[in-house]
Amino acid sequence: TIVFNGGLGDDSAALTGGAGPEVARFYPDHGTFGENGFLVTVSDTTAITAHSGGEGDLAFMYDSPGDDEFIARKGYGKLSGDGFSLETFDFMVTYGYATTRDGGNDVAYMEDTPGADKFKFDWPNSNQFFGKMYGGGDYFNRAKNFERIVATMTDGKDTVRLFDSTGNDTFFGQKAESRLIGPGYDVTVSGYDSLIAYASKGTDAAHLQDSEDDDTTRARPHKVILWGGDDTHPTYEITARKFDEYHFEAKNGGYNRAKLHDTIFSDHVGATGDTASFYRNDGELGLLYEVVAFDWVKLYATDNDGHDTVKKEDPIEFELIYDEGLWEEVP
Repeated sequence: TIVFNGGLGDDSAALTGGAGPEVARFYPDHGTFGENGFLVTVSDTTAITAHSGGEGDLAFMYDSPGDDEFIARKGYGKLSGDGFSLETFDFMVTYGYATTRDGGNDVAYMEDTPGADKFKFDWPNSNQFFGKMYGGGDYFNRAKNFERIVATMTDGKDTVRLFDSTGNDTFFGQKAESRLIGPGYDVTVSGYDSLIAYASKGTDAAHLQDSEDDDTTRARPHKVILWGGDDTHPTYEITARKFDEYHFEAKNGGYNRAKLHDTIFSDHVGATGDTASFYRNDGELGLLYEVVAFDWVKLYATDNDGHDTVKKEDPIEFELIYDEGLWEEVP
């Protein structure tokens, strides 16, 4: 056992592990590193650096009451704030903890590798949330309870899964970057190939925007998909599930199509200018889809007990297609 106390001044500790699996636990001014009978303890130390000596090492880094920043990528982790810095190198697993959520505004920056990686944002319970970046069993990085998470993905077939809170949440989805925000959190992800955003409780809205490609959306009440390019080989794909409202906007060029499916209720579509608004009527009229500036909008209706209607107001600046046997045009 080795114990180091820095006392006064700005002191630093540089630690290197052995060949076996070891665990590092670092706080703004103290920490431990070791396992299996060997342990180094440091205190009153403002800068701590640890190098893994073998496979399977784990690093746990905890924030301060102030505004802190966590950086995580394969083989590197850094948590820093006012007056302290914690760094780890070549650890297989790195955990960052924002434990003082009410005492600072903390941000985590997470990066992928050139391979096929995954990013996941989820909630084990209503009081805590995680951003996780991992790939191929080579590394696993996690940021817990950081108010803001910025995840950057680059090469490879990268996938993203975003889960909302139990409150009112908003999802913004597009090819270059997507964002999910809600009470106490803000997550931004870029560079992925495919993304799925899930809504649960609360009143949740999804806002999707086109890309520079020819984009298509197929919208059903429980799920919408937006993709670019060829239908069989899309340049990207974004899915939003179980949101209360879906808003689509085309503003980046290309020829854009929207395919809107009805509900089991009596639905109504109003079309005017460059906008098609799709309402479901389950006792009261509520907006389900809104499509703005798409070139082509097609309405689908099922042969059910509902009575679907459409109202067109000139001029309509897009092509509106529907089966007049299933949709009744009303004045």
